[in-house]
Amino acid sequence: MDAALAPDAAPPDPDNPYLPRPDVQTCRLPALPTRGVTIEPAFTNLRFDHPVQVGTAPGDADTLFVVEQGGRVLAFDDDPDVADADLFLQVGVLRDGSEEGLLGLAFHPGYADNGRFFVYYSSTGPICGGAARCSVLSEFGRAAPRRADDASEQVLLVVPQPFSNHNGGALAFGPEDGLLYVSLGDGGSAGDPDGNGQNTDSLLGAILRLDVDGEPAAPGEPVELCADTCDWPGDGACDDGGPGASFDVCAFGTDCTDCGARVMDPLPRAYAIPAGNPFADGVGGRPEIWAWGLRNPWRMAFDRATGDLWVGDVGQSTFEEIDRITEPGNFGWNIREGFACYRGGDCQAAGLVPPVHVYGRGDGVSVTGGVVYRGPALPELEGAYLFGDYGSGTVWALRADAEGAYAAEAVARLSRVTSFGEDARGNVYLTAFSGRGLHRLVRAPDPGAEPFPERLSDTGCFADTAAHRVAPSVRPFTVRRAFWSDGARKARYVALPVDGTIDYAADGGWRLPVGAVLIKSFFVDEAGRDAERRLETRMFTRYADGWRGFTWRWNDAQTDAFLVEGGRDEVIELADGTTLDWHYPSSAECDRCHTDAAGEALGWRTRQMNVAAPGVEGNQIDLLVAAGVLEGAPAPAAELPAHPDPADAGADVTAQARAALDVNCAYCHRPNGPTNAAFDLRAATPLGAAGVCDVAPVQGDLGLDDARLVAPGAPARSVILERMSRRGDAAMMPPLATTRVDPVATAQVRAWIEALDACE
Repeated sequence: MDAALAPDAAPPDPDNPYLPRPDVQTCRLPALPTRGVTIEPAFTNLRFDHPVQVGTAPGDADTLFVVEQGGRVLAFDDDPDVADADLFLQVGVLRDGSEEGLLGLAFHPGYADNGRFFVYYSSTGPICGGAARCSVLSEFGRAAPRRADDASEQVLLVVPQPFSNHNGGALAFGPEDGLLYVSLGDGGSAGDPDGNGQNTDSLLGAILRLDVDGEPAAPGEPVELCADTCDWPGDGACDDGGPGASFDVCAFGTDCTDCGARVMDPLPRAYAIPAGNPFADGVGGRPEIWAWGLRNPWRMAFDRATGDLWVGDVGQSTFEEIDRITEPGNFGWNIREGFACYRGGDCQAAGLVPPVHVYGRGDGVSVTGGVVYRGPALPELEGAYLFGDYGSGTVWALRADAEGAYAAEAVARLSRVTSFGEDARGNVYLTAFSGRGLHRLVRAPDPGAEPFPERLSDTGCFADTAAHRVAPSVRPFTVRRAFWSDGARKARYVALPVDGTIDYAADGGWRLPVGAVLIKSFFVDEAGRDAERRLETRMFTRYADGWRGFTWRWNDAQTDAFLVEGGRDEVIELADGTTLDWHYPSSAECDRCHTDAAGEALGWRTRQMNVAAPGVEGNQIDLLVAAGVLEGAPAPAAELPAHPDPADAGADVTAQARAALDVNCAYCHRPNGPTNAAFDLRAATPLGAAGVCDVAPVQGDLGLDDARLVAPGAPARSVILERMSRRGDAAMMPPLATTRVDPVATAQVRAWIEALDACE
């Protein structure tokens, strides 16, 4: 529909831009065309807390099991109307980092008769043998059909973890060999600083293959190492010593402080080493290893028809990859990321197994490995590998053509997808840190014929696109402090469905109705123009199944803008003589900042909206309430919290810095946020509870001496400030959508740290 001809309500009230309420919402975005399938909530009478796995046990086709990251395994009837779940297992786990916890469950192929199953979880304390954190592989037995014997735990393997992220944790039994496969990440931080991916003497960065039915191997002979103290458990390494003396043997579970530097194999193994493992004889690497050179294999699964092992390996900063593993091999990390040399230039690729598929940051940020579809309901997906991306929510079907070349097609979307699983019949379920946690893949209804607008002028949001004059149903709004966008000016608008209202929240994201459209146009002073150049207009709209973002790039004549698909980069000559590297985001990239933990519509929260409305006198919150748009807000707005004006030189330095961190960082760095770093940068969180003050970083110190996330009185030791001050590398924060350092925010955070003499 031509926006200029669209029927609409009268112009807004001059004293209240949100009155009168429009009779028609011309500004709305139709649903994207479907690919024949969709994802819908499953078992809607149940709710799951941070689920990371769903599946069945051999011999029990009528029960589904869901693994929760916090340490629970729940069992329930495979019935859409089921209202109750049984607690199958409760494990005490470490969850300091967002990638720690109970991460894997695998039932023995003979579970129906022997009741054996295996779990992988994060832990701390004595079980880690002196390490601050570790990953544990244990075997349990069954006490009842839907109840584990909690006292039956037998620890099979303990692996120290140097950092809180990149723990892998998937478990699966090979359908043909009956062996247990275990995925481990490279140990964490960024870039594999300890070199574990290419170190076959380390279990990290690898997939292990264990025979849990074979005769366990005896402890290895003591090996002489040059150190004074042993750091069991692990690979037999020792610390802080010199060569030369004779030493005692360190036994499992003992205090190794005085044992010296002779250690035996870390544990009398409760498993056997399969003969086909590449280092089964202990020469050249750990005998448990099957595949190595992996960064963070997050979810893996066997194709029930072919026996191939499919793995989603999370990338560093450029590529996510899918690996198909049919035999042992080196999968390249950290020599390569995807098909590219990780450090640029040339690198040795001979002997490295390439991925079957990669995708870049325009499509997502953190791959979630999936399953090969072998179900009855969607025959068009037969043989396709289904996988997703945690950051973008996109779900793809990956297929090979007749020549064996793979191509992926986006088929559905699910916010913060964490795993794929199957029931006994091959129907596919997905877990996610969104909604009620459990979802299923089903046939999509007829999508209808309404096309998605390729031109901004076709969206119905502008009465005069060339003049950048919005439709009467579109109303302006502003925020206290803008998210940093490399100095670009922004204009903001909202279109609400007729009679749609917004639910107020005191200190969280306000809930906008389905059909709401948020609009933001970006302007810069380009060299050679008399007026500002419009770069792009972004829209963020709420559908029934969640929010989606889109952007339209303005043409050089500034008469219209055109939909950008897959992202785009442009170098712009500015009027001040500098150049601006501008990135137009893809829809997938929008989800990286607009997190569900932060309410997705980031500016719509009390501290941001508590400001004078654009173009009129009066507080924006008060006017929204008066217009009947905002429900539940206390009055007057003057009594509610607000971020300070970032340009107010007289504002409290702490308030300014905390506002800068809240706006630019806290959409990820908050409880249940998508980041690996477990701290809370919301302005309302007291510093003492934020987990940053005088706290050592767990994902790298960036080369800072005696680094802390925030070091009181010492900006040069403060990792958060260092990340804010970087651009162009994986350490920068925010991690995308900016190529220039925010001078105001960094100065305010620096001043705050300098003035900080102690933690609260």
